[in-house]
Amino acid sequence: MKPELRVKHSSKHCYHCYFKTGGKQARVYMAIRGGTTNIEEDIACLITELFGEKLDPSKAEIRRFLKEKGLRIEDLIKQATKEQLKRCFLGVTEAIEQLEQS
Repeated sequence: MKPELRVKHSSKHCYHCYFKTGGKQARVYMAIRGGTTNIEEDIACLITELFGEKLDPSKAEIRRFLKEKGLRIEDLIKQATKEQLKRCFLGVTEAIEQLEQS
C-alpha cells in the first residue's frame, strides 16, 4: 500500500496534516506564529493588549517588562481573555480548536 499524505491549509496560520502508511496513521496540527515565527511577537502583542504598552518583540525587552511588573508569562495568559489570546496567538489557538473538533 502506498503511503498517503494530505495537507489541509486551514487558515493562513494553521495547517492540518494527515499521514497514513499501512495500518498506522498520524495527524499533525501546525501553528505558524508571528511574521518571523517567533513567540516573542505573540507575547509582545499580549502585553500590548493587557497593558497598552507597545514593546519591541525581543526576549530582553519582554524579560525587562515582566521583571518590572513582577509577572511571569503564565500570569499574562491567566489575565487575558479568550479573545485576547486568539488575537495574539492566532496560529496556536486555531490548532487547538481543530484538535478539539477532531
